[in-house]
Formats: sequence, C-alpha cells, structure tokens
Amino acid sequence: MLGKITLRGTSNNEERYGYRITDAAITNANKADYIGRAVEIDVTQDCAVKLATDGGAIYGRILAIEVETTGEKLVTVETLGGLNLPLLAGVTVLTRGVTPLGAGNGFIKNGTVVSTRVFVVDTSSIAVDGTATVMFH
Repeated sequence: MLGKITLRGTSNNEERYGYRITDAAITNANKADYIGRAVEIDVTQDCAVKLATDGGAIYGRILAIEVETTGEKLVTVETLGGLNLPLLAGVTVLTRGVTPLGAGNGFIKNGTVVSTRVFVVDTSSIAVDGTATVMFH
C-alpha cells in the first residue's frame, strides 16, 4: 500500500473566481475569521456571493477576502476540488456521498441528497478541527 489516500486540500487553481460578498459582518479587522467558509450565490445582486445560509446550496469556499476603502468586499472563491469546509458547532456526522447544506454563517451540515457533483468525501478531520472535505466537480 502506498499510504493513506486523501482529497483534502486538492483544489484546482484554475477554478477560482472573484465575487462581491454581501455579508455586513465581514470587516477588514475580522476577515481572516471567514477564510475557508462556505458560500452560496447571492441571487439579489450581480456577481455576488454570501456566506452559506441555513439550508443554502453551497457553491464553493472563500480563499481570500479584500475589503476596499469604499467598503466593498471582494472574495476569491474556490469552486472545484476537495475543499475543506467548516461544520456548524455541534455537528459531528456528515454522510459520505451526500451534498452538504449550508448551516448559516458559512458553516455546513448534513444534507440528504446523494450526488456525484458536490458531495462529502472525507470525514476524518471532523473530530480534529471541525472540518470535512467536500468534493466539487
């Protein structure tokens, strides 16, 4: 055997896109707290995302945040690969092969729909750091 196989952190550098993020809670002082959180498309504005809401459809994860002097917030979103996403506090189980849902404030929770497009692929770090790897195709 060659060793443990993992898909954690296997994002695709060519599938990163810039968006506006509409969450008022994100500031220049706390932007590091939001790196790595899940986002969904914000359908109320052009080219915008928001932190994954409770029950929301996850689009990707935040890689970087810039807060402009005008107050506008821009994010780079990863949308392909094995992305490590944070679980809502208290969530200890995700079902492999199932698309997770937003749990609010950019966290995720267990879903119910089996998928081969967006699905939980690795749950080994839930107890370690409260994240799981979600594969985005």
